[in-house]
Amino acid sequence: MCDDCSEGHFSLKTTPPSPHEVWGDGGVTRCPWSSVETEVERCVKALQYECVHQGAASSTSCSPVSLRSDSFSPGSRCSSQKAKAAAFSALPILTWLPAYPLRQHLFSDVVSGLSTGMVQLPQGLAYAMLAAVPPVYGLYSSFYPVLLYTFLGTSRHISVGTFAVVSLMIGAVVVREAPDAMFYVPANGTNASAVLDVEARDAKRVQVAVVLTTLVGIIQFSFGLLRFGFVAIYLTEPLVRGFTTAAAVHVVVSQLKYLLGVKTRRFSGPLAALHSLRAVLGGVAGTNPSTAALGLACLVFLYAVKDLNERFKKTLPVPVPGEIIVVIVSTGVSYGMSLSQDYGVDVVGKIPTG
Repeated sequence: MCDDCSEGHFSLKTTPPSPHEVWGDGGVTRCPWSSVETEVERCVKALQYECVHQGAASSTSCSPVSLRSDSFSPGSRCSSQKAKAAAFSALPILTWLPAYPLRQHLFSDVVSGLSTGMVQLPQGLAYAMLAAVPPVYGLYSSFYPVLLYTFLGTSRHISVGTFAVVSLMIGAVVVREAPDAMFYVPANGTNASAVLDVEARDAKRVQVAVVLTTLVGIIQFSFGLLRFGFVAIYLTEPLVRGFTTAAAVHVVVSQLKYLLGVKTRRFSGPLAALHSLRAVLGGVAGTNPSTAALGLACLVFLYAVKDLNERFKKTLPVPVPGEIIVVIVSTGVSYGMSLSQDYGVDVVGKIPTG
């Protein structure tokens, strides 16, 4: 074995050693090939230590290159290890997928995935309406973030995708930059009346939403590189609770007109929630009874199922999937009873293929 280089007892030589020799205090010591790489790495560390602590960092003889590490390829092996570590860090799926316990978790994950997907379908459509874009884009925004997070995600507990507050914030910008008033065109080539060009309006709003979300993504990516996540630790509990409560109020107010079937225009800017509430209360006389009955029935059922799952969570083998039941039953009732044609209940309508 080579002399121990970790103590720093060696002479700095200007002449590089042969590929299978390591410089020690007394000259050259022969090393077995199996120990060369380990000894070289130790000697490089000792050299760097002496150069730093003895003020010889500027000396060319202190360079690790003088040890001919390239002959033993420890640098190349370290580079491959670093590349492998970087790949695992960038794509965490390479770490957990090979060790995934199929027998223990596959069935449960498939069931939960199907349940979440069925709930996400109407939820994504509703979020698109909050963002003032065509409903199909809600499906796009529900699918692609989850797909990308499968490869890039590091937490199994994070809920990835759109949610109500972000949709409302995007919708406020979209309506402000592309209001309905910009897209009224004369009917039949006359100025007597005007009709809304829905296709042009939706296309413009989608452009605004895409530009906005792209800019937000660039800002978030930059903050991630700068490790700005530490700012979250300075957010006080009253601030977080106030934000959550205010967001819930905005969501409820924005959905009242859909729950009651009242036709009002969309408001944006300061005090938009108050203006929306006043408009809904002012038009409450035009409530659609079928829409209100269906919406209230779904709310009552969901609340009852949630209370049932909470009370009997120790005895129920699995929680009752109230959201899935509501989606299936309400869709069947809407189709079977022709609620849109016979009772004037608003439906999403035709969704174009992607």
